[in-house]
Amino acid sequence: MLSLALAGTAFVMGAAGSLHCAAMCVAPCAAVTAGRRGGIAAFQAGRLLGYATGGAVVAASVGGLLRWEATSGALRPLWLTVHLAALALGVFLLWRASPPRWVLRLWTTRVPAAVGIPVASLGGGGLALSPARTAGAGLAGLAWLAWPCGLLQSALTVAALAEGPWQGAR
Repeated sequence: MLSLALAGTAFVMGAAGSLHCAAMCVAPCAAVTAGRRGGIAAFQAGRLLGYATGGAVVAASVGGLLRWEATSGALRPLWLTVHLAALALGVFLLWRASPPRWVLRLWTTRVPAAVGIPVASLGGGGLALSPARTAGAGLAGLAWLAWPCGLLQSALTVAALAEGPWQGAR
């Protein structure tokens, strides 16, 4: 059973983050679905499946790592170092209110090439339930897990605290 604390945290994140999602994702979602009902439904179903899969993978990975760490004392210093590095980065971000230069370089060197979306495809012409567009929107929803969103990454962090993959998928 999903713990009450994790369920409450997920609920508060969803309620508080809904405006963030509406502001940040409405344009890319509209571009992917072209405003078609079938595309929107497939896109949202793909997002739901992608997020659930991501949560399950994160929960299983962290759970496995914790079990591995408990059986191997050699990993404890590494685990502590990772936590201290995350704490140091958090303190730096709090102090400077901007990421360190090396983080900015990582972000700027890994930006994919811009993808052009034909303006005519956003006009709503053609069939409302085009199977190719609907499948493409569903696949885009599945891939939405890779979107660089702080709220999404926070939700995956909450999923990492779950007792197992099934709870992390919720």
